[in-house]
Amino acid sequence: MYSSHNYTGQVQDAYSLRCSPQVHGIVHDTIRFVGGVLDVELNSATDNPMVFSGADGFEIVCGDNATLEDQEAARQDWGGVLKKRTSDTFYNAGDGFVISGGNFHGEYPAKVLDYLAIGVSELGNISERRLERLVNPSLSGLPAFLTNEPGLNSGFMIAHCTSAALCSENKVLSHPSSVDTISTSGAKEDHVSMGGFAARKALETVSHVETIVAIEILAACQALENFRPLKTTDALEAVHALVREKVPPLGVDRYMTADIEAVTEIIRSGAIVEAVQPHLALHSHRTAAEMEAEILELRAQLAEKETK
Repeated sequence: MYSSHNYTGQVQDAYSLRCSPQVHGIVHDTIRFVGGVLDVELNSATDNPMVFSGADGFEIVCGDNATLEDQEAARQDWGGVLKKRTSDTFYNAGDGFVISGGNFHGEYPAKVLDYLAIGVSELGNISERRLERLVNPSLSGLPAFLTNEPGLNSGFMIAHCTSAALCSENKVLSHPSSVDTISTSGAKEDHVSMGGFAARKALETVSHVETIVAIEILAACQALENFRPLKTTDALEAVHALVREKVPPLGVDRYMTADIEAVTEIIRSGAIVEAVQPHLALHSHRTAAEMEAEILELRAQLAEKETK
């Protein structure tokens, strides 16, 4: 299929095509970063107050390198059993101590979940732009809305509207909730993270993007039908075969909700990753010299066609 596309006079592809690695790359980095922060937070002690057994509180306050004067001052500060420090933070119980702290504050999860929503929504934005280039005949050279009878059938027109609508919703959901705070509990809880809303927004954004990408995959598979019997790459042929196990090609108009939901479930299950992984692994073992030689060969083939 690649070799069948002669040079058509376009200087460069649109950003949504040639900048996909850069846009997708930062999204993957964002997801990894968010996962790392959440792993730490989920495995952290967030009780309040925190109750410890063992050493007296003044030893913790002073540290191992404290002088005798520091230790004596700490003893006097603690006073006796359950005497409260002036900082309202430490309590000594003789054989243990209690610290009133703020490890429960949800600022870390809130901030990274806002970041997650912003990052993942960008996958939806660029996916919708690529979908536009598939369904728009002036950009793709394919039948309008990927139907062989445009006008009589609407093809992927309404599916594109669904994708665009979800992208617009994501722009609202990407506004960070963690920039907000409001005081409650007699001004004790005077700065809060709004992390619960950040989490709900992130989940909704991810769900939207799953649907957006599912629509793009459906449209891409439909577009491939216009090039048969030519074949695309082994990895993409594997995706096409996987989709066609669940969804037949679109002929006349039909209710597409079931089609979109079927491909969305394929995405969520990880089946697409499993289908392409063997083919990607084959390419990952190529050396730089082998890839450079392949590029030079492709350039030579294109130059030969242009001379003809």
